[in-house]
Amino acid sequence: HRVDRRQRQMCIRDRYGGRLTELSVCCNMEQNNNKAQKKKKGANKRKRDDLEETQDQTEVVHVTKKEKIQGKPNTKVELTEIEEGVENLVFEDPFEDEYDQEDEIQEEELENKEAEKEREKQILENILQGKPEQDEIQPKVERKVFIPGKNQNEQEKLEYESRAYDMIHFMQVDWPCLSFDFLTDSLGFLRTKYPHTVYVVAGSQAGKRQRNKLLVMKMHSLHKTKHDDDESSSDSESGSESDDAAETDDDPILEYNSINIQVATNRIRSMPQRPGIVCVQVDRKPFTRIWDLTRHIQALDAPPPKPLGVKLDPLLEYGGHPNEGFAIDWSPTEPGRLLTGDCQKYIYLWNHKGGNWSIDNVPFSAHKASVEDLQWSSKDPNTFASCSVDKTVKVWDVRSPHNNSAASVVAHSSDVNVISWNQQVEFLLVSGSDDGTFKVWDTRKLTEEKMNFSWHRGPITSIEWNPNEHSVLAASSEDDTVSIWDLSLERDPSETTDIDNEIPAQLLFIHQGQKSIKEIHWHKQITNTLGSTAIEGFNIFKPSNLGK
Repeated sequence: HRVDRRQRQMCIRDRYGGRLTELSVCCNMEQNNNKAQKKKKGANKRKRDDLEETQDQTEVVHVTKKEKIQGKPNTKVELTEIEEGVENLVFEDPFEDEYDQEDEIQEEELENKEAEKEREKQILENILQGKPEQDEIQPKVERKVFIPGKNQNEQEKLEYESRAYDMIHFMQVDWPCLSFDFLTDSLGFLRTKYPHTVYVVAGSQAGKRQRNKLLVMKMHSLHKTKHDDDESSSDSESGSESDDAAETDDDPILEYNSINIQVATNRIRSMPQRPGIVCVQVDRKPFTRIWDLTRHIQALDAPPPKPLGVKLDPLLEYGGHPNEGFAIDWSPTEPGRLLTGDCQKYIYLWNHKGGNWSIDNVPFSAHKASVEDLQWSSKDPNTFASCSVDKTVKVWDVRSPHNNSAASVVAHSSDVNVISWNQQVEFLLVSGSDDGTFKVWDTRKLTEEKMNFSWHRGPITSIEWNPNEHSVLAASSEDDTVSIWDLSLERDPSETTDIDNEIPAQLLFIHQGQKSIKEIHWHKQITNTLGSTAIEGFNIFKPSNLGK
């Protein structure tokens, strides 16, 4: 690339500041250029003549770009008419690299414009032919669904995500309580406003028998926790939820009263009509006992002038069961009516009359193995269901002979551990088994299950219908999860994918984080709120996708 004469004049003038120098250099440059052209066209003789002629003149040589690239040494320029003291100067082109870079940039921009035009042309052709653009064509990536226990490495640890729950609180006690029950309170039904308060009764399984207790607990200041991990919870809540944001940083409070019973609790249940009356199945004779804990519950709200003490005799102890048991249920329709079952196979009916309980001398005895759970019908005061290690589910009428059930079905391939009767649909019953499955039954025709789910990887330890949502139930398992289901949901076959096939359409939520979950219950007065008990303690939680 050449630098024109004007640019060279300006360069020399700036460098030396003399007009005489400028003219001399320009003149010598012209002579040098003419001689260079003669060298290319002339013969050898003319070359010799030119060389002799140049010896008599002032030698000025123009160093070309090509010579610089080839590594030739810079030739000194001898100036004959310059100010004294300025000699042996070297001429360099200061604009040479700048112009090289500009040309490279221009070439690159030209190539980019041509590529852009070609791309626009291709897009137009694709649109006319109905083809997607290249940007829309994504490489096929294998997508996998995280399934608890299946995709999780043993060394991986799951982290709690607060946004998955509207509320979740963790409660610990001295010893594991493997059975508990929510107590009916006077704070109202269908409660949704935070903070919440719950009352719980539970029985411990201590390391030493003498340390076992019955616990009456008040868990209050249960605030909303959904935005605990957000930088500003107040910014994420608006409208009707703004009141819930107040004091959301407060910790939950656990208060309790206890009595020493010195036996381990297998199962405990509170009477719905009188929550202070509790029935307990224990591991030592007499196996069935009833306590009145009314004063201990009241003391949680208004402490008495004197301490209650840690000893309280039971109202009734029943030794009719030949073995310990795990099955209890109070009638929701007849106050004081009670069923208890044992590991021998027997079921006893209790009726409350005149302040006392009368217990049938003849038990229900159609099962062939341990009775694991009992459930009264939600509507019929004379009908109840039972399940057993003999793999059957039976429906009974208390007015019929006790040695024969009204209906029976081999429900599972292994022990049937738990059952639950729907509180709103009087003919729906659900059962959970050691084989990890749970099934839904129509008690009007107890011959074939209506629905069958085999999601869990361990025995079902507890199952219960949501008392306020007829199609929703929860189940806990020895795989350390609690699953929540809505049986009214169905998947559109036209929208089914491989990922959808791995997860049942009815599965709403999976709760994890506890080891050896033994029992779960829905709170009957706080909507869509669950409690669970395990080795580490209690969880009280409300999933965010169940609504208020």
